[in-house]
Amino acid sequence: RLVDSYREVTPDLLRDLGRSVLLLDVDSTLGPHGSSRPEPEVVEWAEVLRKHGIRCFVVSNGGHRRMAVFCGALEVPFIARAGKPSPAAVRKGLSILGAAPEDAAFLGDQLYTDIRCAGNAGVLSILTAPVSCHEPLNVRCKRWFERRTLRRILTRDEQSHWSRPL
Repeated sequence: RLVDSYREVTPDLLRDLGRSVLLLDVDSTLGPHGSSRPEPEVVEWAEVLRKHGIRCFVVSNGGHRRMAVFCGALEVPFIARAGKPSPAAVRKGLSILGAAPEDAAFLGDQLYTDIRCAGNAGVLSILTAPVSCHEPLNVRCKRWFERRTLRRILTRDEQSHWSRPL
């Protein structure tokens, strides 16, 4: 799945996909890279998911202190320093929630970390466009390779559904 923003991931979409658990990346998925607090609209979005019975869990390669603040504001459990694309943290998160891979979707912005991690764990992946273009150099370099890969694997019709150019 491709989405332009986390906002497109609604309780209805997740129900249509047969998912009751949403695993989340933070950096460039829910906020700018390195942000320590979610924007109010992200908190609101998480509340809507929760009210509709969607359980969320953050799986981030970010540091523990920053994730504790960010996820505390969202009222969402988390695993920091997850080591993505290794599936270990996803499996641990699912275990904590008492959920199976087929119950979950993973929302992330990076093809080679988030989406690969989801696939490695047998979880449906949802790739979102990054929320900001202000990212560390190593991430910007990976984006070039990601765009090439996405152009190669997606049909022109699939690419046209994503409003941001690949």
